Amino acid sequence: ADALFDVLQVLGWLPSAMGEPWQEYGDALRSHGRMLVLRVPVEGSSGTKGVEGWTTREHLTRLQAVFPKTHVIAGLQDSLSTSLEKESVTAESAARDVVQGWMPHIGPVTACELAWKLSIPTALVQQALLQLEREGQVLRGNFRSSSRLEASTGSSTREERGNDKQAFEEEWCDRS
Repeated sequence: ADALFDVLQVLGWLPSAMGEPWQEYGDALRSHGRMLVLRVPVEGSSGTKGVEGWTTREHLTRLQAVFPKTHVIAGLQDSLSTSLEKESVTAESAARDVVQGWMPHIGPVTACELAWKLSIPTALVQQALLQLEREGQVLRGNFRSSSRLEASTGSSTREERGNDKQAFEEEWCDRS
């Protein structure tokens, strides 16, 4: 259970579907008040749906900035006596923290792929990646095989593809 807590401290946010293999450890952490289960509304093509995910008390304020309508559905035993640190956090800075936690463990990845995986708005993920690039923490480029791009565009070089963003989406990876 301690290892899962450490992972949550690094990642900041783990959608429950991704944490299923560690559910037993998550239950233990939650029963001891070390893990929170959140439900966040996510806008999609078929309307609003709820996504559940795991975090720690230390990340709650940041996740409430990323997901303004977040509901804690498990893990706060006594919400009146719980003193959660009130930070002044923006959605942008909070998304940057979550993306920074994920990048060493997930790349290479496009902004859209990461946004979908974490249920964070793509614009926030893209902005976070750009900030991390300015800080020298992530690299931008084309790191995976271009065969899927060739199939969709009929061209094999970046010059032949041009600047068509739908045909070519930049990938990101951790610098380390």
